[in-house]
Amino acid sequence: MIHRTRAADISSSVAARSERGPGRDRNEDAFQVIDLARGTSLDPPAAQGCLVDPLFVLGVYDLGHAVLAANRPGYARSHAKAPMNKQPRLDVAFGEPSAGWLAVEIRTAEQCVHENFSHIYPTLPDLCSALCDALGGRPSRLVTFLLEPAELELTIVPEGPTVSVLSLRMFRDRSRTLTPAPALEFHGAATAIVLAFWRALRRLQTCLPASQFSERYRQPFPELEMESLTRLVTAQKEQVDR
Repeated sequence: MIHRTRAADISSSVAARSERGPGRDRNEDAFQVIDLARGTSLDPPAAQGCLVDPLFVLGVYDLGHAVLAANRPGYARSHAKAPMNKQPRLDVAFGEPSAGWLAVEIRTAEQCVHENFSHIYPTLPDLCSALCDALGGRPSRLVTFLLEPAELELTIVPEGPTVSVLSLRMFRDRSRTLTPAPALEFHGAATAIVLAFWRALRRLQTCLPASQFSERYRQPFPELEMESLTRLVTAQKEQVDR
C-alpha cells in the first residue's frame, strides 16, 4: 500500500504551523516528514505496513528540510547537497550475428547510431586494437564498419590528459572525397569509452558458442585481440583500485 495520506497530513500540518512563526512544533513535524520520506516514521503505528511513494515523498522530504532550514540557523548549510559531478554516459550494444551481418548500437544522452555491418572488413579485430590504442593514450587506428555501400568510420582521439573524443562519421561509399560532420561525438574519459565497448564485446563473445558465431558471422570472433584488450582493461582496473 502506498502511504500518501499520512505524508499529506504531516506536510499540511507543517505548512499550517509555518504560518504561525517558528517554534518547537514546526521542527518536530519537519523531522516527522523527513523520517517518513526515509521510510521510517517517528510515529511507528502510522508507518507500519506502509510503503512511501518515492515520487510523492520527494516534495514532502524537501518541505521538511525547508522548514528546518527556516527555523535552525546553519541547518541548510550543514545539510546542503554536494553538487553532483555526473559523468557523461555511453552505451554500446551488439546484436547476434546473422548471415554475415552484425548490428551495433552506440548511444549517448543526445545521439544514437544503430547500423548493421558486414563481415567483409576486419571490423571486430580492428575495434579491439583501436580500444587498446585509446587505453594507451594514443590516437586510435581507424575502424570501418561496412554497411554496403556506405561506411561508418570510428576514431578515438585524446583531447587532453583525461578526456578523449569518440567520433563516428558516415561516408556514402569507400571514397573519402568529403568529410562529413560526425554522426555521433562523445567526450569522456578514455577508460569510460573503452569499458563501454569492452563490455559490449564481452557480451558478443559469449552470446553464442564459437562455432556458431563463426557460422553466422562468417568470421570467427577475434579471440587473440580480445584477450590483449582484456589484459589492458584488467591492468587499468587494478591500477585504479590501488
